Amino acid sequence: MRTRNYVISVAFAVAIAVLAILIFNWFSPLDTPRIDSSQLPDLLKLRQRSIAYLENQLPEDAIPLLNEIASQFPVEDAFAQYNLAVGLTLQLELENAAANPNKFADQIDATERQIESVISTDPDSAIPYLLLSRVNKIKGNFSGQIAAAISATQRSQNNPSVWFELFLARSESDRQSEEINNTLAALEQVTALAPDNVWALLQIINYQDQLQRREITVSLIRLQEMIAPFASGVEQRTRLNPTKMISEIQEAVHAEKWDVVTRQCRLLGNILRPEEIAQSDRMSLMPNTLEFIRTRFSTNTEANISEQPLDIPKAVEVSFSSQQIDLPKSIGELKRVEIADMDLNGSFELVLLADNLLSVITPDINGKASSVISSVMIDAGYTDFILADLDQDSDPNLSSKIEGAPCALADLDLICFGSAGIAIYENLMGNPTEVSNENSSFRQTQSESLAELSNVTAVSAADFDLDGDLDLIIIDFEGKVSLWANYREFQFSDVTARSALPPDDFFCEEAIAIDLDRDVDLDIVLRGRKSIGYLKNMRHGSLRWEQIHSIGESKNITDLKIVDFDSNASWDLLFCREGEIVYLPSKISIPGSIRWSDTVNETGLTGNEMYLFDYDNDGFQDIALKDASSDEFKILRRTGEITFEQTNSSLKWSSDNFDQQVKKTGVVEDLDGDGDLDGLIWNSTGIWWQRNEGGNQNPFLKIALHGQQVKGEQTSASGRVNHYGWGSLMELKAGENYQPRVVDRQVIHFGLGAIEQADVVRVVWPNGIPQNVIEPKNNLFICEEQRLKGSCPYLYAWNGNYFEFVTDLLWASPVGLQFAEGVIAPTRPWEYLLIESDQLKPRNDKYEIRLTEELWEAAYFDQVRLLAIDHPANLDVYSNEKVASSSTPEFMIHVVENPRVPRAVIDDQGNDLLPLLKLRDDKYAKPFHRKYFQGVTEPWFMEIDLGELSNAESIKLFLQGWVFPSDTSLNVALSQSPQAAASRPPYLQVPNASGEWETIDPSCGFPGGKTKTIVIDLTDRFLTDDYRVRLVSSMEIYWDQLFFSTDIVKQELTPTVLEMETSHLHYRGVSQIIPHPGSGPESYDYNSVNTLPAWPPAHGFFTAYGDVGHLLRAEDDQLVVMQPG
Repeated sequence: MRTRNYVISVAFAVAIAVLAILIFNWFSPLDTPRIDSSQLPDLLKLRQRSIAYLENQLPEDAIPLLNEIASQFPVEDAFAQYNLAVGLTLQLELENAAANPNKFADQIDATERQIESVISTDPDSAIPYLLLSRVNKIKGNFSGQIAAAISATQRSQNNPSVWFELFLARSESDRQSEEINNTLAALEQVTALAPDNVWALLQIINYQDQLQRREITVSLIRLQEMIAPFASGVEQRTRLNPTKMISEIQEAVHAEKWDVVTRQCRLLGNILRPEEIAQSDRMSLMPNTLEFIRTRFSTNTEANISEQPLDIPKAVEVSFSSQQIDLPKSIGELKRVEIADMDLNGSFELVLLADNLLSVITPDINGKASSVISSVMIDAGYTDFILADLDQDSDPNLSSKIEGAPCALADLDLICFGSAGIAIYENLMGNPTEVSNENSSFRQTQSESLAELSNVTAVSAADFDLDGDLDLIIIDFEGKVSLWANYREFQFSDVTARSALPPDDFFCEEAIAIDLDRDVDLDIVLRGRKSIGYLKNMRHGSLRWEQIHSIGESKNITDLKIVDFDSNASWDLLFCREGEIVYLPSKISIPGSIRWSDTVNETGLTGNEMYLFDYDNDGFQDIALKDASSDEFKILRRTGEITFEQTNSSLKWSSDNFDQQVKKTGVVEDLDGDGDLDGLIWNSTGIWWQRNEGGNQNPFLKIALHGQQVKGEQTSASGRVNHYGWGSLMELKAGENYQPRVVDRQVIHFGLGAIEQADVVRVVWPNGIPQNVIEPKNNLFICEEQRLKGSCPYLYAWNGNYFEFVTDLLWASPVGLQFAEGVIAPTRPWEYLLIESDQLKPRNDKYEIRLTEELWEAAYFDQVRLLAIDHPANLDVYSNEKVASSSTPEFMIHVVENPRVPRAVIDDQGNDLLPLLKLRDDKYAKPFHRKYFQGVTEPWFMEIDLGELSNAESIKLFLQGWVFPSDTSLNVALSQSPQAAASRPPYLQVPNASGEWETIDPSCGFPGGKTKTIVIDLTDRFLTDDYRVRLVSSMEIYWDQLFFSTDIVKQELTPTVLEMETSHLHYRGVSQIIPHPGSGPESYDYNSVNTLPAWPPAHGFFTAYGDVGHLLRAEDDQLVVMQPG
């Protein structure tokens, strides 16, 4: 009897591709008659659904809804017709013309007619001509493409993206030198209007090189200025310094060595085009068709909508009773007060900075007396502080003191600042052992680099370099911003030079970390004295200044809050300007692309300081306002998008002790834990608890995030995200109520209004991984899921009854993975994976496999082959599926006739692992005892005693297991600290003649991803007659079976290549995860699919859906590029 097994061979590469896009405001709504208010709900529902379908790239579903708007609401016909033109153009871009040429031709005709109709009613708009230009490009009508683009430039002469559309149109067809000059002329208009645009500069340098124009030096100088902050990062990733290259190109231009100029310009373009700074600028010049969607109705209809009250639950009676907190006499003049759970016991304490004393006290509330639980003397030059967990010091071995917390907690450290500079105090209160060994619960652990600072006015903590720990944004007395990367162990490095910061005259006063453009990286919004802008995250620890021009620069800005009052999943700005509260809305059509309103909206409110909080738990954030001379915060209840009504409630100081000079005067938190948000206000002489009485009549939800991974009964620090998930986006959906929050405290509070149970809470962690909790319960702790965001595509095979998950693949070539900062992982462009005979059966006389991309990455496939191996039933065959070995494994069919069980296998504590390793039974041995972070454990070894083998001519060790890997962000973070635990791949040791363990292979490889078999050839590798071998590592690897073979099988097995008949690429979705109950890897149910997007969108170019067999049959550098889903 013979058995057939299969090996799948793949030539490939894997890369994560996420690009950011910028956006323009393209339209203004027209004046029309008013619609009856009773019809507005239906109209709004049609608008919401039609735009949602368009943005989900389902124009065929949006078009009927837009036609319904046109027929039922004639006053909004312009809105409907315009978006129909956008939808039909989008439909053409998504259509496969070759599949049905006649239908495609009809669609083109219908789209052109629709666009012409819009032009006839709105002849002065540039956008219909831009759509027409794109339709002509799809048709291959280049002259029509150019003519339409010219018409667009005539109507929008100051928009660089419109001129870039003309440049693209001309570049499609221009071949003669005179026509190239016309193309260059269009590009010169772009660079004149957007002189800082890196993508435009790269394009014009290319054309100036072709035409040997000496003005190329001007473009090169500007490009050099723009990329200077990012050059070191580019050099780290490419081993080429772009600023030095530009200088060399300039020298070649002056010497008229145009062959050198051309060669170097091409190389410069190749290294800069993939960079985020170039790609974000590219998208600002090439707006996606989705960005042309009109989102607002006519002026009259929008005014009618804004006048409608929100569907807010009926007001409940709420009042605030004032109680002065009893402070110890040792407390001097107060400078700062904060609320936090400092000792991790589940109750809030007060953190006080007064004169030169920093104290933590339990307040006298709920019948308790005030008491100081810890204090430390500090320099009087420190006048403010923030709290943040800088050291991620949770200990999985210590059980949480908070009921219901499923994972260990980390305590908050203190960052004090002022004229004396910055001082960091490590909080030891969460670890009783450390506290008992110290004189205080706080230990100063100063970074040498931070010690040089002075005159610091503000500090914010945020993971702006996306490596899993909290970095610092520091503002000095002169309003200058500096950026400091956390290198762990309380050490920080000044990385300001990697970023492009605001101009010198900006004078920054506040920094707020938030993913402003929803592209899954933290941006930094900066409030200056007279303007607002943000540092857009370019990734790799670099940020770039973007001014928000709609705000202007004329009036004093004293406070800023970031909100989403219109619930459109796009952040808006609410700020105090010269004593008036104003509001700037925004719209995001595509992640990374934020569109600000042209004008700032007045709210009719006044004040210099404000707090937002849902004081009555009705599901809508209310506002507390105070002006400079007031002795109270007045509370206004929100009743509309930006409308508020006065209440009888306020947060009030004692008029005898009111102090206008205190910089920070209040904080909001549920101090007494009764389910509604209280106020805590203070001045230099006292603190007053403003107890909320009545707000908890409406239901509420409290949620705490913890960056701890839980698998089975094992918990461990994630390392991928900061402990409290600060910077995460948390979204609550309860009925029609949508509430987004940015996580910036230990506990996030939501009011639910009339709804007793929220439908879902969705968390997008700072590293981009989304996590949903259906019907969340109150006092909820959300620990980070042990879930990979990037790893490898999955392989499924037809087993005779259904498609079964086999394993993951492409582990040998992770493009872009870094082992440490600047250290790129090696890649191997091939892999052979074993599909066992019971996993693949014929279906209608064909063998079928499925390759899926279900993580947040892009997969590149060059060739896929299926090889059949016929062999006698008494022989087992294996393909060596290991990665990262010191010697590259060659493809070989390993044949085993008599697998042998080792005499013994023990771990580094002498535990017997052999019972778990004898059989391949999905019961995994875990050789380590402590896991530090994802993929990183304490050093461990497995000592394997093979017995007496002095007569063996061949010794091969077979290990079946899987690895849970670290990722680039974590690897980079760990590499920055010499003291941090490191992930070391397995290496081999054997006893030498002295009885000591000697390394014989510094990297023997490990199984790539899910369960696979690796083969280690030990023939002639032992140094003595002691046939023990140690496998040593600190990677998170679990083992299912271990055996060895001394067989020398002389029968040659020749694989048969099965020719690929068909290969079809299509969107499918994400399989349901099947968790493993023990230490094994999760599996996936192919037949249970979630077709909704599981990840943030991946931007860039991907292979069109349809037949891709011609791309996969040969290794020819013609690739299939797959996106998530």
